[in-house]
Amino acid sequence: MKIAIGNDHAGPDYKFAIVKLLES
Repeated sequence: MKIAIGNDHAGPDYKFAIVKLLES
């Protein structure tokens, strides 16, 4: 989740992709 917060400047779609990568 740290990565998603760190890239908060990016779009929500990008954060969603990161979450999927972390969960996979």
